[in-house]
Amino acid sequence: MSSRLVMGLVGTALILTCGCGKKDDESLAGKTGRKVGENLAEFTKGIDKGLKNAEQVQVMLADDIKNLGLEKTIAKPLSEDNSEHGFSIYMISHKKVYAMLCAKAYNREGQEIGRSNAKVDFNADDAQYVNFTFPEKMSLDAVARFRIEAVK
Repeated sequence: MSSRLVMGLVGTALILTCGCGKKDDESLAGKTGRKVGENLAEFTKGIDKGLKNAEQVQVMLADDIKNLGLEKTIAKPLSEDNSEHGFSIYMISHKKVYAMLCAKAYNREGQEIGRSNAKVDFNADDAQYVNFTFPEKMSLDAVARFRIEAVK
């Protein structure tokens, strides 16, 4: 966290607590420290939540995938630094499934900008991570969402 941000938070806390005018057991320094600590704790929680959400990938399943008996839980990039160009998704199968899946990448305008195929082989009541790798020419920053369909 930058020192400029910390100083700004300290200054804000001082302004908020100096105007109180109440005399009680807690000193002005104690009140200020407590307020700054509370604000920093909330700020840090917000950053942490934002980073966790940024690590996840938005993936939708087409109806034909659901009809195969597949569902998903979480999808994340293949690597933190995007050196591997794609995502990994945890899928759960309620039935035996052997199929080719296609993940399509869409930009914010809803245009398809990339595809990746993965062959899956699930037993009934099975689960596994499925990886989809895209061409390096496709910018992951341009992807708004992915959609997984069964290849017919």
